Amino acid sequence: QAFYMEVVFVKVWERNKFIEVEEPRFLDSVVKEFRRSVIDMRYWIATVELEETKNPIKKIGLKVLRKTTTKNSS
Repeated sequence: QAFYMEVVFVKVWERNKFIEVEEPRFLDSVVKEFRRSVIDMRYWIATVELEETKNPIKKIGLKVLRKTTTKNSS
């Protein structure tokens, strides 16, 4: 889902003919958005692993990972 959002961002930028943005801190904004996407991807990967694993200890670790990633993304 997070990767999909990045693809949408690039598609919109492409439709706008890759117009340069004059925002002074644009690179900082892009880096911040990519970091958010990484957090989202970690959450969704942990969710899938949680659904597939049968190991109760690993399930606990994955639940903790999901909780910490949602706290960091807000």
